[in-house]
Amino acid sequence: MSTKGESCESPFLDLVHFVSRDTLPEGKVSRLIIFSASTRLGFVFFVKEQPLMAKILRRAIAMHSRHLHSRFGWSWQSRQIFMGEPRVVGSQHKMLSFESEQSLGPTGDSLFLDVRHQILTAHFAPRQLIDAAKLAAAAGVPESLSRAVFQALSDHGYLTMQSAEAARVVHWTSQQLVDLIEACHDLIGLAIDKCMSRIDEEGLSHLREALDFGFRDPITAGQVEAFQIRWWIFFHTIISTIEVRNFRKMMLTGMPPALRRRVITALDGEGLRSMLGDMTKLIDTLAARDTAKGRALLDHQFAAFTPMVSAANEGFNTLAREDEVDYRLGMTSFAPLFRTTDAHLPRFDRGMREPLSWAAFKALNLEA
Repeated sequence: MSTKGESCESPFLDLVHFVSRDTLPEGKVSRLIIFSASTRLGFVFFVKEQPLMAKILRRAIAMHSRHLHSRFGWSWQSRQIFMGEPRVVGSQHKMLSFESEQSLGPTGDSLFLDVRHQILTAHFAPRQLIDAAKLAAAAGVPESLSRAVFQALSDHGYLTMQSAEAARVVHWTSQQLVDLIEACHDLIGLAIDKCMSRIDEEGLSHLREALDFGFRDPITAGQVEAFQIRWWIFFHTIISTIEVRNFRKMMLTGMPPALRRRVITALDGEGLRSMLGDMTKLIDTLAARDTAKGRALLDHQFAAFTPMVSAANEGFNTLAREDEVDYRLGMTSFAPLFRTTDAHLPRFDRGMREPLSWAAFKALNLEA
């Protein structure tokens, strides 16, 4: 049996630190051994060579390039999940979520949103260091709450954890972004394929209600945030229809909320309407069980938004730096620093935390 390992820094989550891939004797199954830098736990997956899931895992692993720095003595837990056991929350359509996605209370949620917005506007620049104790002191909150905010932001792809007390703002190189978008494309495609045969009338009704919305000129920050949340609950409903717990964790890895928010805030009015239109057409495609058309809609949308998202990412990367953030939350303008002064894109604000159930989504009373 041969073993090959490499050190790796996840471009979208502080999830993977070291991967070892063993091909078992029969040559048809791979054992993927993944170490988590933040939890110091090992995870073992046995993956058949043929399914698309194996392809997605191999692509995710291929993103990571730095050579192995072995860290022996880490504990092993076989077939564990990335972010702790998920809990089922909500009513009507049951949806899976992870502990760090739950509300941190009014103060914790407010701090989460403040830091998230600083990251999305590049006031906290890519690769800048954030210290939990200093953030807690600046915000006037307990350090334990600051660390909980770190974990929540890391699990949604905004931070790369360096330790329990420190993190860096996520930084995607041009190639890492391409790999991440491709992994996202594959995962959403797989979700749509599986949903074709499993979604029922209640699920279709929820999808229609999720997209009971239209953009009106001028497109306001409120409309942008409403679409962020509607996009989230739309695909959360699709994922919940599949009812595969492990798929939920992979979706958070392959299509983290940080990427989705970066995508939507990179689009102009035409791009936003195009995405909404393709998602609306997908509902009828799911109802008709038309897999080929579902794939075609997905391909069209990814081809449409990828150039704009790549350009925005280059803007972020011009601001990348290795120093420490300015902890004076709210003291700076929230205008996106990565946008050029002549960019005619809708404004976006700090928004809200993503709802974790259909009932929570309904309670938001988002504008139509």
